Amino acid sequence: MADRQKSNMRTPEKWINVDESFEKKYPSLYQTITQMPEFIEHNKKAEAGISKVGNVKLLWALQVQTILTKQDLLKSVSLQKDYVQYASDFGKTVPINEVQRNKWGRWLSTSEVETQILPQLREHIRQKLGKPDWKFQLDVENIGKKKEIYHIWLNADELPVVLERKIDCTRLGLCTDIDEVQSYLLELTDEIIEDVRKEQAARQRQQMKDLIRDYWEEIERKGQECVNAYLSQVCRNNAKFEGTLHCNKYEDKRVDITVSHLGMKFICDTFSGKSIASFFQEPTWIKSYLTITERNDRLWDLICVDWDAATEAKLKKFVKKLEQEVKEGIPLAPSTSPVSYKRELDDKVKEYNSWAISWLDGFSTGMEKAVDGKLYIEQQKVIFTNEAGSITVNGKGSKYTASEQFKKYQLLKNTKLRERCRQHAIEVFSGFGRIKCKSKNAGILNGDTKLTFHMAGIPAFSYLYKTASYQQSVPEWKKTLQRNVKQIKMLAAATKEERKNELKKQYHLYLDSYLARDIFECVSKNETYITQNAVVQLMRGTKVTLNANVLESRGHGFYSLYSADEVSDMVTEMLDSEILMSKEIKGTYGYFYILKIPQKTRQELEELNTLMGDEQSSWTETKQEEVRKNLRDGIAISDSKAERFLKYEILRKEKSPSTYMDLINLASNPIVLVLHELEVRKYFADAPEMIIKFVKLRYKNANTHEKKVVKQFFLC
Repeated sequence: MADRQKSNMRTPEKWINVDESFEKKYPSLYQTITQMPEFIEHNKKAEAGISKVGNVKLLWALQVQTILTKQDLLKSVSLQKDYVQYASDFGKTVPINEVQRNKWGRWLSTSEVETQILPQLREHIRQKLGKPDWKFQLDVENIGKKKEIYHIWLNADELPVVLERKIDCTRLGLCTDIDEVQSYLLELTDEIIEDVRKEQAARQRQQMKDLIRDYWEEIERKGQECVNAYLSQVCRNNAKFEGTLHCNKYEDKRVDITVSHLGMKFICDTFSGKSIASFFQEPTWIKSYLTITERNDRLWDLICVDWDAATEAKLKKFVKKLEQEVKEGIPLAPSTSPVSYKRELDDKVKEYNSWAISWLDGFSTGMEKAVDGKLYIEQQKVIFTNEAGSITVNGKGSKYTASEQFKKYQLLKNTKLRERCRQHAIEVFSGFGRIKCKSKNAGILNGDTKLTFHMAGIPAFSYLYKTASYQQSVPEWKKTLQRNVKQIKMLAAATKEERKNELKKQYHLYLDSYLARDIFECVSKNETYITQNAVVQLMRGTKVTLNANVLESRGHGFYSLYSADEVSDMVTEMLDSEILMSKEIKGTYGYFYILKIPQKTRQELEELNTLMGDEQSSWTETKQEEVRKNLRDGIAISDSKAERFLKYEILRKEKSPSTYMDLINLASNPIVLVLHELEVRKYFADAPEMIIKFVKLRYKNANTHEKKVVKQFFLC
């Protein structure tokens, strides 16, 4: 049943995972796939697709494909039903044969449907919707000579559209008896019933909108009457209320109730946050009337609203909320806020925020400046507040009262010894970037404090700063500060080194291989639209078959000595290590994959370059000897190390048999020789005969790839 073929990359078809959801939908097909040896071999992971001719395609580890042929699947009694459903889901409907056509054609004959199927469906609809009998029919119609299309559809006189579902004749043909046919048609009927419910809900919503539109003038008139009637009764202490109903049919509005006091305007937002129309849609005062015609086929209810009950109910809520706001204080309208009071409180917040440092004092920073003003009618006063305190205004004038936090700040600010210790700590920690601590920490002036440091080029790290209060002994407090600073510097260095090593390990492929770097740059320049195959062609300098404008990058054509498989394998490695990512897109002829660079990769490579600093450009005697030993022992070295060794230890040194041998060993890093081709050729031009004989012997015993390198640089 299974034919196998290999490909370097995923093909453009749509693929799905062979997992639990696959098992639920296609149980027998799932069982067959999971029993295949390839499934066990590739860690029980597979993806399934379908070919143009209907064969099931299985993908293992993104490369090896297995084909389950359509013919074999249809012949299998156990697999046939699942395969037909699977093919249908992928848009590859399997044509039914003459025997199947005769079988379901007989079941859908008029007598069979009318006597056994339709009565059950009608009863099912009545139970689901709680309605009298529905007028509907099962329509079977043929279109074309070979293709049959069947629909089950529901129609009622008042329904604006016919609700229907297409019958999948292929699935119907696999039914073994009339019960299975009825069960399938019952599923389709349930889907139609859901459409009916949606239609009912949509109609009811539209009818409510129409009713509100028709009665809108009455809503506005009664609403304003409610406002006027109540406000005339709540005048207290000569504070006269004036109210205006602001609303329209659709937008969220409010009832504005205003009162003036000491030249300021206050607003009570009674109905704020809801549209007035929504107040009259609550079920407590909606009456439902079931309207049924003689034919018993009406599909929705007509809704009537008891407007008097609705208005009365809303008036009670209106009164309750207004009384609450009168008691708790009526908010000042922002546009009429007195500038002088607001500025006074703002200035105090600025003063506090410019002084408070949480990790020093244990005080929370970022005190809010927003000022709230409220009118208290009974007391005939207005109070303005923010986090710095409050200002009370009445007929006698105004008075500022500081908040507890502001009082504490004023007390500490005037303590000279504390301020000297504070300034000393600020100077010592000036080079440690941003320092934070969580709330409820004591601050390093007062005791143990957990600090979090955010320093340039170093990941954020935390440190538990242990100390006694400066009040116990200032000299001892300063000594403790110096010890802690030393520990923090050591922790910062260790954090930097740990993060650097972590990123170097994660991106070793990018650091070690010039090919990986050039592929990264190529994708970066063409990230809008570039495929794996196009990258391979660009790197090797062959014709690019991609139907798009491609920008050349640094490595374009430098890798002609590399095979297409070598370059493609490097792209795959970069995908596996998440340096690159693939994105599925739909094209003219199906689905395919383009290459992208994850944002996380860009950020971490930028971070790595910062952490490494001058490390990449440094070259020591120790590194030189390490590279030479690895070359002579046949141990792979990175392209960057190979290039430095070539530039600093071969081309600059006096020629000798050992330098010639080191140069020949660099054939394992061909891109380095390509980048310095003229210098290498010139250096090797007068090599001794003994060296030439050695090169020829090495050429004879080399593999195909190494032969190309040796011939191009040492036997030209």
